[in-house]
Amino acid sequence: MLAKYKRADEIVSMWWFFCVLAVAIFISIGLIIVHSSRIDVREVEAKVLADRIADCLIDMGEIKFDIEKINEELILRECKFNQNVIAKSFYAEIYFDSKEIRAGNLDYRQYWGLNGKEYPSWSYAQLFALKDGKNVNVKIYSASNNVGERLS
Repeated sequence: MLAKYKRADEIVSMWWFFCVLAVAIFISIGLIIVHSSRIDVREVEAKVLADRIADCLIDMGEIKFDIEKINEELILRECKFNQNVIAKSFYAEIYFDSKEIRAGNLDYRQYWGLNGKEYPSWSYAQLFALKDGKNVNVKIYSASNNVGERLS
């Protein structure tokens, strides 16, 4: 009686093999597509850098530190940035009404406004905060040319 179903068993085995093969091919194609595509997140990293600097320096609309004492070292320390990564792949300019602070790779400043894969991506944020009851205009320009390292 089992010999009667032998042919059906061979057909099911053949279709099972083709289904498994098709699934394996689709998974392979999907992996190749995902791993071969380039995802450029430099613009998002530049925005995140500006946001983290703002969050680090301004709390509840008030500047945390004495403006005259804010410098690159304070920003790196208080924002808990990895100094080696910032110096290599990132740049930030922070303006407080009359004071300017620059941190990171200073060579990036010359590429402001240029677009392309070889140039850093830029972000700009303008905030208003209080310091000793006075309004302070805070501008943050940030750039990222990072390829695969963590910010902190």
